[in-house]
Amino acid sequence: MPLDLFTLKPLTEELNELITGGRVDKITQPEADEIRLFLRAHGKNRCLVISANPQAPRVHLTVSKRANPLNAPSFLMLLRKHLTGAAIVGAEIYNMDRVIKFSFVSRTEMLDTAEFHIYAELMNRYSNIVLTDGDDIILDAVKHIPLDASRDKCVLRGVRYKLMPQDKTCFLSDETDAVIDAFGEMPVYKYLQQRISGFAAATVNEVLFRAGIQGDAEKLKGEEPARLKEVLNSFKDVRVAEIFAPCTVASPDDFMPVRYLSVASDEADLKFFSSLNEAADAYYTELDAGVRVKSKARVLNQAATRAVAKLEKVIAQNAEKLEECRHAENEKIKGELITANIYKLKRGMTEATVLDYYTGVDVKIPLDIKLSPSDNAAAYYNKYRKLKRAEEILTKQNEEKVKQLDYVRSIREMLKLAELDDDMSELESELAAAGALKTQQNQRQKRKVKEKPSLPKKYEVGGYTVMAGRNNIQNDELTFKTASSEDIWLHVKNAHGAHVIIFTDKTHGKLFSADGNGETDAKGLKRGTEGKAKETAVKALKHDAEDKTAKALKRGAAVPDEVLLFAARLAAAGAEGGAEVDYTERKNVKRLKGGYPGMVTYTDYKTVKVN
Repeated sequence: MPLDLFTLKPLTEELNELITGGRVDKITQPEADEIRLFLRAHGKNRCLVISANPQAPRVHLTVSKRANPLNAPSFLMLLRKHLTGAAIVGAEIYNMDRVIKFSFVSRTEMLDTAEFHIYAELMNRYSNIVLTDGDDIILDAVKHIPLDASRDKCVLRGVRYKLMPQDKTCFLSDETDAVIDAFGEMPVYKYLQQRISGFAAATVNEVLFRAGIQGDAEKLKGEEPARLKEVLNSFKDVRVAEIFAPCTVASPDDFMPVRYLSVASDEADLKFFSSLNEAADAYYTELDAGVRVKSKARVLNQAATRAVAKLEKVIAQNAEKLEECRHAENEKIKGELITANIYKLKRGMTEATVLDYYTGVDVKIPLDIKLSPSDNAAAYYNKYRKLKRAEEILTKQNEEKVKQLDYVRSIREMLKLAELDDDMSELESELAAAGALKTQQNQRQKRKVKEKPSLPKKYEVGGYTVMAGRNNIQNDELTFKTASSEDIWLHVKNAHGAHVIIFTDKTHGKLFSADGNGETDAKGLKRGTEGKAKETAVKALKHDAEDKTAKALKRGAAVPDEVLLFAARLAAAGAEGGAEVDYTERKNVKRLKGGYPGMVTYTDYKTVKVN
């Protein structure tokens, strides 16, 4: 079911059994709205994730791993101060709402016993993580709510933590039977939502389905009230009921919210788990990753768009200045004409009418009345030299800005193809390197912290290995460090996109280990094992029944059409409608002199059209 009280109650009960009595060994904060508590409980190491992500709030045990920022946030430092080494007293639903309260006992610096609480509010955009002392005085929170922002609630340091009382009857209450007996004057679906708290719309539909009642019914007949009460009562302690079955529901578009029932009303495929925590981890880890990738992509895309607009403006301004510089010779000619006619001129004249011996026509040259004729000539010569210097500088600057603009546009296109958080981190570092973004990545570069780069996408097609870069850094590595000179290189024509490599030696791709780590193999190729690998491949193929294929491969024959078309479609990914893709041997591809990563020139290519 959705993350409502129906789901949170059994989830919290399960958590209580698994972590109560455990001890906090380590605390991290991989995201601004997410904390992770690493625990030792009942002889096992566990990781409790608490997230206030507005689109995927969650609390559960997880086996996933997340990288941590270089600088620890203040909230994390406070958690570490009070909770590192603390014992977990328990977890419980608070205020009969979508809030889980975690209680801890720890030792202070004076060796006194102190109690602390973490309140995990799982309410979509109102989600929050609040740390309080034993008296529920707020020590800090992920999100602060000032007093003037809400009349009903304030989340600030020193304020007592509280939630507003519920104005509905909780489904866990014994009063639900009386609420059902008072039903009338509206559809039962709407009535249950307005009068009983603790379940979302999807849960209401499930309750009515199991009770055999139509949602738009305005009256309950015969045994319907009794069946509705029976279903609601069975949900109060669902973990001991026969219908309890932790599972996720697969759909054609995406995972649906985690469910803890074997839902008879849903025909989608169900994947069952041994615990509700495992089901929640399977669903929410993937959902959270997708949400954060989209969110980061939106932020990076906005930064790239701002950078593109700024660069376009600078290029346009430079073009206007260059147009003025192109008339620098006129200033030089004016100086020459003044010098040639200096005997006719006197200080105090506003202009000089002289014969232009280049055109044979009289021209008027403005003069500064404060300057002598020779000084006026010198002023025009100085202006000429200044414009020539400016032209030289602006030309170089504009060439660099045009390259930078092209590079940022390529990053913006790559953002459309990014699927993993690693992709986003590398694209973020590219934007930072291009001067379009200021992030912690800049600090990472300054500290020279070497991070392992992510790998390009890898495919096996028709016995050939095909790899596609997911950002400009990968494109550069794939083209110039991984691929050999005879491999086929593909790129969408006159547009930004991925570099795609077809390894013409069929065993070349197998040099990338099965676990996806190709770093050692790429280094091996760079050290000169490439030739030996090809020689081994050809020898192996000679002993194969397809001896002709081996000989053709040794001669560098073209790859099959289906492989080429597959690789071309990868190169054209993101292009709308049909696209033209150029392909050539990798040896015909050269880095663009003075260009950014992934910027190349190529020759001796052919073109194929794909969708």
